[in-house]
Amino acid sequence: MDRSRHAATWVKIPPPNHRVGSRLDSTSAASALSTNSAVALGGCALLVVIAPFLLFLAAYFYFQVFDLVYPGVKVGSTSLGGLTVERAQQALDKDWNQRQLIASDGHKFWPAAPLDFGLWLDPQATAQAAYAIGRGAHGSGELFSILTLRAPPANPVVQFDPDFARLKLQSWAPTVSQSPKDASLKFQNGQWQAVAGQNGSTLDIDGTLAQISANPTLVMTSGYVPLKMNPVAPQTADLSPVLDKVNGLVSQPLKLNVYDPITDQTLKASIPPETLAPWVLVQNPTGDPLVTIDPNQFLRYLSTWQPSGLGSGKTIQLPDNLDALTDKWQNGQPFTVFVHYLPTQYVVQPGDTLISISFDLQMMAWKILQANPGLNPNQISAGQKLTIPSKSDLLPLPVVLGKRIVISITQQRMWTYQNGSLLNEYVISTGIARSPTQPGVFQVQSHVPNAYASIWDLYMPNFLGIYEASPGFMNGIHGLPMLSSGVRLWGSVLGTPASFGCIIMTLTDAQTVYNWADDGVVVVIQP
Repeated sequence: MDRSRHAATWVKIPPPNHRVGSRLDSTSAASALSTNSAVALGGCALLVVIAPFLLFLAAYFYFQVFDLVYPGVKVGSTSLGGLTVERAQQALDKDWNQRQLIASDGHKFWPAAPLDFGLWLDPQATAQAAYAIGRGAHGSGELFSILTLRAPPANPVVQFDPDFARLKLQSWAPTVSQSPKDASLKFQNGQWQAVAGQNGSTLDIDGTLAQISANPTLVMTSGYVPLKMNPVAPQTADLSPVLDKVNGLVSQPLKLNVYDPITDQTLKASIPPETLAPWVLVQNPTGDPLVTIDPNQFLRYLSTWQPSGLGSGKTIQLPDNLDALTDKWQNGQPFTVFVHYLPTQYVVQPGDTLISISFDLQMMAWKILQANPGLNPNQISAGQKLTIPSKSDLLPLPVVLGKRIVISITQQRMWTYQNGSLLNEYVISTGIARSPTQPGVFQVQSHVPNAYASIWDLYMPNFLGIYEASPGFMNGIHGLPMLSSGVRLWGSVLGTPASFGCIIMTLTDAQTVYNWADDGVVVVIQP
């Protein structure tokens, strides 16, 4: 072989740092790097796509394994995501059944429990409904909504018991109902003006039940209970047509006689029209107006009224009978109220005994003992303070006006008065020294045709009981007594003390007084 010919085809390899060779190596490296980067980016993109899916699968299996409500599921504003069914029931019961609803008539608002309206959220059924989201027939679509953070809400399962609601609403009716206001009169700027009446309202139970039963779930969800109310018109809506006539009736004051039955004195007073204004009631405005005074308003006034000249230690006794109040007022006649005496204090003086105090203050000794518990009647000392009962306590019956009996122990006489004038004078006998008649202001309390005193074996004809000498033992006015043997006593000694405390008269005089003196007539016994 010719070596020289073949040598011409050999290629000489350049050194590693030759420029052409360097350019070829860079291109290869870049190509390799580009390929590796593409592979890496592709892997990252795959992870970005797969990771949420893997997380979703992990969460899905977690909620499935532990039987939890899927995240984002709510019933109203109650979030149940991540709770077991049992804990979801507890949350629902607290948020729905133990909260307060707001009931309203459109003007006023009242808080109330759902059961007040027969409403109750079934926690178990509602929790099961929440748990079923994502697990039922539409589970895939619901899961997709949960995945996109738009979990569908669970519907509350609301129970409504109309019978129970009716019972509760009946007890609610007085609270939410409002009485109408009748037209009234107002005294302003020196004249009476008519104030229009206002409608009231009453709870329409059937209508309210119909509104709730139409959509109990809406009521429970909104927390608002609409109460259906029926208007109630006032009996008297407008007094304008009869104002002129009413003005003639109510433009005069109420005259009062304040009578003191102890002193037999009368204090005259009056209540002006402007004070009377809130007390005036008017009815039957379409015909002849019936104008009356509200007795409760009058009594409230008397309870705080202290007329000038009444004096200390006295108040006004609230009357039991106000039937004549309106007639007296409209006819310009005075209405009589009575003075009531308050208990007093007495400081024991040197030489005082319980009996002397009793006679001086004209109050029975046993009543003084009752008012001072623990008082020893035999150990009363100077400077000791005693409570003396009210003199009004000796007048337990309504006082009869226009009649009065006055008895004088010193003169041994009795006088009867009618309408301030002397009617009769009688000779009497009062108690002897060892059993004296008690001085004071008393009252005829009983009528007994022929009373019997067993302690003395006496019959007392035409007996008028006037005071208790001791508890349960009544002294009084009566005719000459007779023993059970038939002997009549003391007929020859009238005009001098002779009895055991009673006031003795002839049989004829006793019968006259017995028939004349009603129960309630005041009896004054002077020392």
